[in-house]
Amino acid sequence: MDRYIYIGIIAAIILSFMAVSVKAEPEITTIHITVEDNKTHNNIPNASIYIDGEFVGKTSIYGDIVILTSVGTHDITVKANGYEAKKVVIDVGEQDSSYTIQIKAVQTSDSAYTETANVILGTIIGILLIITVITFYVIYRKRGEYKW
Repeated sequence: MDRYIYIGIIAAIILSFMAVSVKAEPEITTIHITVEDNKTHNNIPNASIYIDGEFVGKTSIYGDIVILTSVGTHDITVKANGYEAKKVVIDVGEQDSSYTIQIKAVQTSDSAYTETANVILGTIIGILLIITVITFYVIYRKRGEYKW
C-alpha cells in the first residue's frame, strides 16, 4: 500500500512539472490592411508593412495585404517611397479585422522645383503680355488710330 502512495506522489510531481513547462500557443487571427494616400484616398501599392518592428511584407498592386498575426496589441509601421513613414497601434481581436492606414506624401525637391518653375513661367508670361499691350499702344498711337 505504501508503495502505491509513493508512486502516486511521484506521478503527481512529474505531472506538475509537465503542466508548468507547457506553454499555451498564442491565438492567431487574420488582419487585412489597406494603405492609402491621405489626400487622394488612392491605394498605395508596394508599401512595406512592419508588425512590432518586424518586416512582414509589401502591399499588392491594389494597396492591400493580408497578414496572420497573434491576438493582442501591435505596432504597425507603414513605409512607402514618396510618403512619410507612419506608425499606428492596433488592438487585434479574435475576429478577422480590416484596417485602413492613411499616409502623407512628402514634398520632394522635384515638386518644389516644379512650383518654382511655374511661378517663374507665370511671371515671364505676364511680362510678355504687358510688353505686347504697350507695343500695340505705341504702334496705334503713332498711326493716330488710337486715342486715350
